[in-house]
Amino acid sequence: MKSTMKKGRKDATGTKASLDNRRGGSLLENHAVNGEVKKLKRRELNRLSACKSRKKHTEQADLLHQEHEKLEKANAALCKEIRIYNRRGRT
Repeated sequence: MKSTMKKGRKDATGTKASLDNRRGGSLLENHAVNGEVKKLKRRELNRLSACKSRKKHTEQADLLHQEHEKLEKANAALCKEIRIYNRRGRT
């Protein structure tokens, strides 16, 4: 049963209205709602953090791949040079 009494006023029994009646819900309900809000915020922040981390790792992997390709080309060029010098040495 919801009371229409204002905050701090006494009811017919002479006691102050409970927090249930003044705020439209129990303290436990409010605490549960606040807990859910915090949980959802924490999940969203974690989701964003995970997304940022995945993006960072992807960028690092791309850089490593580019570096690998660059080194492969340099290695191929050096191998070619070695073959050329070896051929010159035989003749």
